[in-house]
Amino acid sequence: MKHWTTDIFEYGKKKDKLYHISIVENGLACNCICPSCGERLVAVNRIKKAKPRAHFRHYSNINCDHKTYRETIVHLLSKQIIEEKGYIVLPKISYTLNTDYSSYLTSIDPDNLPDNLPPYIDQKIELYNLKFDSIKIEKKKRKIKPDLQVFINGTLLIIEIAYSHFVDQKKLKKIKKDHLNAIEINLSHLNKNSSQQDIENEIFNNVYRNIYWLNNKRNDEKLRLKLNQAIEIRNFCWTESKQLKTYANMSRVYKCPLIASAKARKYVLVEKDCKGCSFFCGVMEDINIQMEKFKLEKEYLMELGEDTSILFEKYDEKTFFKLGTLNCAYSLKKRLLKQITAANSK
Repeated sequence: MKHWTTDIFEYGKKKDKLYHISIVENGLACNCICPSCGERLVAVNRIKKAKPRAHFRHYSNINCDHKTYRETIVHLLSKQIIEEKGYIVLPKISYTLNTDYSSYLTSIDPDNLPDNLPPYIDQKIELYNLKFDSIKIEKKKRKIKPDLQVFINGTLLIIEIAYSHFVDQKKLKKIKKDHLNAIEINLSHLNKNSSQQDIENEIFNNVYRNIYWLNNKRNDEKLRLKLNQAIEIRNFCWTESKQLKTYANMSRVYKCPLIASAKARKYVLVEKDCKGCSFFCGVMEDINIQMEKFKLEKEYLMELGEDTSILFEKYDEKTFFKLGTLNCAYSLKKRLLKQITAANSK
């Protein structure tokens, strides 16, 4: 049955449970109150015509905001569905290090977990059913009031339902500060035509899209382990990589280990080839001794008031080139792969 096609009230609350208009007694005998404002409801379900449809009306004819009512219904139905199911489907996250060696060469801080996953870490998500022993609905926990609290072998999991309002940074900060495991269920895709079955499908059949972790202590520990392992790989790349000289203003590298035939191609381009290579470990500018000598002699001649153009005859054009050294991890390929494989097995 489709609900909310028009702004009518189709759910009433009785003994902390929602009841659809189609299954309650007519009139005040329904014994229902409005889930949103708490006012007593009258069931109007003996309607012979197609329009208006069966609905609840407020006994005192107060003006109850239907938008607020609808959001309340989504929240309460979601909680009711989860409670009746006795389990929740959760995303299980695992992390692995990849072989894009160049991506490791960055600042890594295991004590401050990144908001976005760094490029050297791959993520895999699997779904699993988690049965809970007990459930509490909207009970205060450590200065916050979550939508649901479920307990699994004494371990608390907080469940937040997001329809038009999501967990803000203030609440998220409290959740993380208290090290609480928490997920958020995104039901913002629902519309006025959504039924109870639609809500159930969003919660249990569209997990990849709708359910995500706000905080997960175990996931944090797994991610922190990978960050520490990445630091070891980064340091290994920096200290053990092979150094290749750059030419033509640091734009070319000769003797690239990935070139199949030196006769076919004598050099590679740093910007085009090296910086897109997984073995690229950075390039640094070296001091050009000739340029330093040129500068010193030029300053000396200028102090004497003499012509400096003679210096351009003395020094060749290479004097004005940028010189550099490129670090390449290709020679470490087997050792790096072995190290990454070992790290991913932990």
